[in-house]
Amino acid sequence: MRDGVRTAVVVDLNVLDGLKPTALPRSGFDFVLGKVLYAEILGRRLKAGQEPALKQRRAARGLRGARVLVEGSEFTGRVSIGESMEDLLFREQRPMDVDVNATGVIPGSSASLDSWREALPDLSQAVRGDVEVQRNFNRNERAWVDRIDLSASQLLDLLSKPSVGGVDERMIDRVCDSEIRGAVAWMAERLYGDQFDDDWRAFITSSPESCLAAAVGRVAALSIHYTLIRAGGPEQRLERFANNYRDLQYALLASYVGSLCTEDKGLVDACNSIFGSAIQVYSREEVFELPD
Repeated sequence: MRDGVRTAVVVDLNVLDGLKPTALPRSGFDFVLGKVLYAEILGRRLKAGQEPALKQRRAARGLRGARVLVEGSEFTGRVSIGESMEDLLFREQRPMDVDVNATGVIPGSSASLDSWREALPDLSQAVRGDVEVQRNFNRNERAWVDRIDLSASQLLDLLSKPSVGGVDERMIDRVCDSEIRGAVAWMAERLYGDQFDDDWRAFITSSPESCLAAAVGRVAALSIHYTLIRAGGPEQRLERFANNYRDLQYALLASYVGSLCTEDKGLVDACNSIFGSAIQVYSREEVFELPD
């Protein structure tokens, strides 16, 4: 806390899964919940051979942690609901809509907290799942993974040019290179097709600042990070790799807020690669008091 102002921090489901009802907020933080949390809780599916009781325990953990934040009196006035990836993309219809100084802000408001609190499912609903939420969630996940798979080999060729540098270097350290900004624009076009036109391409490629200012540029850069993981790492099952689509949304929201609370190393690596010091990462213990 600086000058009496608390730090807003995005909290992911990984942290909420381990949050007990006795958890207390540390004095220096306010909390931002992404809408992806709700979809993750309701969209959790049984894996092949998995017992329903296991899903019930997993759903109970996520719900318990979410309710600690949205219903606990200690958190009153300190929780906001951040906008979804779709919200952030939609509000920037054209490059002129982009605020290049949009850091340290909460895209969303506490006004939506009451409706979000009411929408939280009970345990039986979470275990049963919501068919529509699952359908939309899974469709969007699969579409993203399909585009990643189709782009992987071309992206590796593009980023392996001597003039561009090694593919293991952080994106934030390479975005000053016009060819890297071109790669971000290239990925954005594959993600969004005709919606990403010449005006957007000119904006994204014009400078390092503009490249990662727009939501579309941030999503594309994060997608490049995960594409390189998909192409260069050991083969992963679809379901396991698709989890990166959820992580991408936490990273995107955190890039606006400026802070993230997570125990997920892959998510931390993505934030560090794309946004560097622009996102301060905290552990669960740094943000919450966790009585025994």
